[in-house]
Amino acid sequence: MANREQDINVIVLSVVQHLIQQDGEEDETIIQELVRPFFAAYGNMESSREGPREFSGVQKYIERTVTGYSDPYFKKHFRMSRQSFEYLARMMAIYLNSNDSGVPVQTKLLLTLWTLANVESFRGIGDRFGMYMGNVHYIFLCTTRAFRLNSIKFIKWPTRAEYRSITLQFSFPYAIGSVDSTFIRIRQPLKQCNVYRNRKKFCAVTLQAVSKPNLEFIDVSTGYPSSMHDASVFAHSQLGRNLSILLEGIPFVLLGDSAYGLTTTLMKPYPDNGRLDETEKNFSRVLSQNRSGVERSFSLLKNKWRCLRYLDMLLLNRIPDVILTACCLHNYIIQRGDVQPEDQYREEDEENDDEEEERDNDNSTTAGKQKRNRIKYLLM
Repeated sequence: MANREQDINVIVLSVVQHLIQQDGEEDETIIQELVRPFFAAYGNMESSREGPREFSGVQKYIERTVTGYSDPYFKKHFRMSRQSFEYLARMMAIYLNSNDSGVPVQTKLLLTLWTLANVESFRGIGDRFGMYMGNVHYIFLCTTRAFRLNSIKFIKWPTRAEYRSITLQFSFPYAIGSVDSTFIRIRQPLKQCNVYRNRKKFCAVTLQAVSKPNLEFIDVSTGYPSSMHDASVFAHSQLGRNLSILLEGIPFVLLGDSAYGLTTTLMKPYPDNGRLDETEKNFSRVLSQNRSGVERSFSLLKNKWRCLRYLDMLLLNRIPDVILTACCLHNYIIQRGDVQPEDQYREEDEENDDEEEERDNDNSTTAGKQKRNRIKYLLM
């Protein structure tokens, strides 16, 4: 009976190993957790055949290589200066300094920064940092979760006292931010694939953000299936539900494109029906010029943290952690002055190029139309 049960276990282990060889690396990590008891049970048998296996990747990459990087080279690899990195490590130490892995905080941060800044497999990152793939995956998920739980330290909605200083950075009256959404490509989910497939026929989640003219985010919301319209994402977001409260009794507004509804707190261009007068055309032109900052923010975000160009993850519930971590770091490097002028612009990718498919949202309030008509004369 024992031999029969042993044979069944061996067969199960062989089938799982075959699946690992065929599927992606995240599948491998998940399946390895499921079959850990089998590997433990037959570890002695395998060791007796092949002998104990030692890690064959790069040894002491941080101690021998990273510490020798010049400041420009360190910044090129990890997207921030060495001084900014050391300050970030001190800031996040209390949230990352757990005893479950025994890995130093600096190593966790360097590993996470490298993973976000490059399109590389966890296996390749493990070889670089001298760890097994499963350990790299675990550290990355724990670190991104820590950033998400502490995102308020990096992404903050301005106070009412700060509104006036922000609007002076715009050439549009009363503007305190521009709102838009972008697609973050993801691996095709195992379930509900059609929900995450957008009009451009690829699977993605939507990232909604509000940015200032200096490209810094003041609000982000993500995790929504990309099949949702921008207006629906905004309506379901915490910002969409609370914006009227945040701006109650004051004239300040957000700037959006034609996909959003027109309200007293969110301005959008006049619909181009061919009968616009000069004041209306000028209003739409000035609004679009001021709103373009959020598009440049998305370009900078994806240019610095390149894993957002395609997230090869099966754990859908952890994807927002990764995206929000990149947004936190986006703000951090801006605040620390680690963004160069050449970093801010690159050719727009197809995830942001949706002008030709944009449909005007007719959900406009009467008070919103009246406020838009008043502002158009302030721009003359």
